[in-house]
Amino acid sequence: MSSRSPENAVSRRELGLRPTRYPDNGSHPDQGSCPSWCWIAQNEGYNHEVDPHHPLDAEHRLEANPSVVASLYPGTNLALGAAECRHIYTVTIEPRLEQRGQAQPVINLAMRTYENREQVYVDELLRLTVTDARELVAALEFLTADRS
Repeated sequence: MSSRSPENAVSRRELGLRPTRYPDNGSHPDQGSCPSWCWIAQNEGYNHEVDPHHPLDAEHRLEANPSVVASLYPGTNLALGAAECRHIYTVTIEPRLEQRGQAQPVINLAMRTYENREQVYVDELLRLTVTDARELVAALEFLTADRS
């Protein structure tokens, strides 16, 4: 009998086993509570998507992700819309607060650059625990302190 057959699904349910497949547009198999900062917890009517790489863990994210200009890197000029209005785009560092399932939250630092007028997005350039990130902030504040 195939593991995907309807008969197998019934016996799995009777045995208290978890399903082996999940719809990617319904309720998430991870029924743990969202952290208070997760955008899904703050917006009714939305569910976590099932990530095929980690199907049993919800991916929690903070909605606001302030990007930081990386001015030592070359940007690019791009035309937007029918009016061909040109804008200069800078390279940015994009920090995100994330948490997989009930694990500890992490800060994911990504970088958005431009090569030959094409956008290049490097995800997970650096991943830090919240403690790591706080220590990095302290070190950066020390390095940038006014020493006059």
